[in-house]
Amino acid sequence: MGRGTTWQSAVVASLSVSGAFLGAAAPIPEVPHGQFADEVGALTTGHDYVWTERERSAEATGDVPVELDLRVIAHASLDGAELERTSETVQKLLAAAGVLSRWRDCSGAGCSADPGSVAIDVLLLPMTKLTERDVYGEVAHDAITGAPTVLIYVPPIADRVRAIRSSIDGRSNPALATMQTGHLVGAAIAHEVGHALGLRHGARGVMKGRLTFDDALALRTSRLLFTSSEGATMRSTLRTARNSVAAPAR
Repeated sequence: MGRGTTWQSAVVASLSVSGAFLGAAAPIPEVPHGQFADEVGALTTGHDYVWTERERSAEATGDVPVELDLRVIAHASLDGAELERTSETVQKLLAAAGVLSRWRDCSGAGCSADPGSVAIDVLLLPMTKLTERDVYGEVAHDAITGAPTVLIYVPPIADRVRAIRSSIDGRSNPALATMQTGHLVGAAIAHEVGHALGLRHGARGVMKGRLTFDDALALRTSRLLFTSSEGATMRSTLRTARNSVAAPAR
């Protein structure tokens, strides 16, 4: 953990955490990202993404949806199977909101930027956050460029998954009993990508600040979603980002 703590300090020196992601200006009371409630409440999921006529027309004329590059550096101790689960989970959650994404493993030699692409760096960290040990993830911004980086703290997520599986609900429900760390890591990444693309905490679905056991079950049964308005906001942010990247080339 000593080496990890030193690395985290270096990250904080070059990245500033956005206050909006820590509860400074949300429309509902904010709580640490990914923290599960003790109580079990009813879940209202978002809506499946449905193409509008305008978007169908845009696609027909060549203005296809923007693909988001997730450039992942897996510092955390997730094996290949868990990383695959993580990739599948986050891509499925984003796709249901109409956001196409590509998972790129940049842990080795790194990833060069593709011209005209829109990318978000994702760091999977083998540590808890030093000041808030129950936080699963957050978004930090480069102090100079403002580019977002998603930080995911894997150990508290792994602890929560073990707690879910060993709970009464977990032992009695096959979907929860077979939940793996990669499933919840993927949901945490999708949540933080939502923040990076302009979303605040919501009252339901992927962007809830506090997840319940019902939400975990919804995740495992493909019912945990972004809302339709959240999907529209993310797609709009991606189009704006793509146009700003492409502008200098014209």
